[in-house]
Amino acid sequence: MRKNLNEDLKRIHRLIYGKSLIKEDAIDTIVSKPNPEKIDEPTKADKVTNKVSEFLDTLEGINRTLEQQEYGTMTFQKEVETIQIALSIAMEPKNPLPKHGIDGFFGPETAKAVKEYKKLNNISDEITEVQSLNEGDIPGIDEMVWNKMPWGVDAGNKQDGLKWSGHDTHIHFGFTTPETAIAVIKMAQSLGLHAGENPFSDDNLENVHKNNSFHYRMFPGTYEGKKLGKGLDVSGNTDKMKELFNFVAVTIGGGSAVSSIVMDPGSDNTQPSNDTPTTSTSSITPTTPTTKSDDTKIAGKETITPELVKSLLNDVKGKVTPEVLSEYVDQMQVIVTSPEEIREMVKVIVSYIEGGYYHPKMKEKNPEKFKLFGSSTETLFGIDRINGGWENTTAGKEFFSLLDAENASEKWEYMYDLDDNPTLKNKLIDLSVQMIGQKNESNKSRFFTPQARKIVNGDAGLTFNFLYATYNGEGWFQKFAREINEAVEQGTTDPKELLKIAIDTRKQWTSNKPHVTTLIRRTGDKVMGALQKFFRDYDNIQTV
Repeated sequence: MRKNLNEDLKRIHRLIYGKSLIKEDAIDTIVSKPNPEKIDEPTKADKVTNKVSEFLDTLEGINRTLEQQEYGTMTFQKEVETIQIALSIAMEPKNPLPKHGIDGFFGPETAKAVKEYKKLNNISDEITEVQSLNEGDIPGIDEMVWNKMPWGVDAGNKQDGLKWSGHDTHIHFGFTTPETAIAVIKMAQSLGLHAGENPFSDDNLENVHKNNSFHYRMFPGTYEGKKLGKGLDVSGNTDKMKELFNFVAVTIGGGSAVSSIVMDPGSDNTQPSNDTPTTSTSSITPTTPTTKSDDTKIAGKETITPELVKSLLNDVKGKVTPEVLSEYVDQMQVIVTSPEEIREMVKVIVSYIEGGYYHPKMKEKNPEKFKLFGSSTETLFGIDRINGGWENTTAGKEFFSLLDAENASEKWEYMYDLDDNPTLKNKLIDLSVQMIGQKNESNKSRFFTPQARKIVNGDAGLTFNFLYATYNGEGWFQKFAREINEAVEQGTTDPKELLKIAIDTRKQWTSNKPHVTTLIRRTGDKVMGALQKFFRDYDNIQTV
């Protein structure tokens, strides 16, 4: 039997927000935080333990399809962590997760291991549109319609093939509880989607709906100081919209993920958007059409199915012992930052360290004032258009195309931070998170030893320092990482001691270019200042 609504919504809130590592009273000035009381994240005791029976019970209890997640929307899942351990045991002596290890995130590396296991064990990868969701089984949802989905919800009931006129390019929601409404709105926003036609997220409510539409109904009172409507229209990137639909179907509803999008010929969006990170493993795979039209296509990511879980269970039953399981539990990555925390860290860097807009034209007009900018090109929020290769990424192209559309080089002043245009600012920050997040993960995999990376992943201060090192550039990241690798090899494993080394490395940096020395040394004080101002438990660290 499903958990009650209150437990479901607490679980949803934990998945989205988790336990904050950042001081909410300090961050409130630059980061919008939800008002509901924080729900503590499960501690490591709630993760996979070294008890064989509990491990096998957890594995056997996975009876739903899990879908690969893109960076920026990943959440820790105990089920994924359990499957990662099972894959590691089943595929011995090969290590199927050499870079990121057992971390509970269903990203590209885990997807690759899953795909290989399916191939080795002849597990079907057929895409299906049949869902296990029962009628009326999504708490707080009365209506959910998107014509590209194989089913929808009307009057609280799941209906196969539900189509409404004019609902090809957006998902319509009708809510019956404010908790579900807020959870869906915030998830949509975290995915970079437009959450409109609701005063909680959009001031422009258009008078185009039917008289009895949920869009004209309000929940009583205010939420985070705003009115909350019972209707919502979500639009944007097709893949992200599918991810939101699955969030509602799986996380809120407890059903199976929709692993396909049926593209109707003649619709105004017959091809999935290409607006995906350049390192994403998602693909558009032509399959046998479900209608006579050759235009019908199905798009999907790697999935962990109940059939795969059953195969894994049979594989590991005879292999897993307390000693074997304990070995893999000890390898588990302790990652203290969720995608939402990474986004908050980026906002701290943007607002407290990097600042607003710069263009070389400013240096041409005032060389003395901008002499420390060296060869910097057009820059916003620390993202340099040319240096670092950001414009070569999908997110980077969109980021700078938005600046071009605003004619920024002619209109924007030095350090302009878009506070008067929050919609555009949030979009640009979301794109920054995509660029920096992906590059940061790549840098950590390439430049840290496994032991050092595990320690960095487990500490918010070290994570923040090296997230900012990604802004500094790949070469700088490598130099800073080298100091940490050497310290760990020499026996220093206390994260706070390693953080002191990281900050002191910045503050004592010497270069044959005086302006570089000045800039890098300043970053030491800035990083430490940000940690002490915005983060918990870093007030008493003494550096040089």
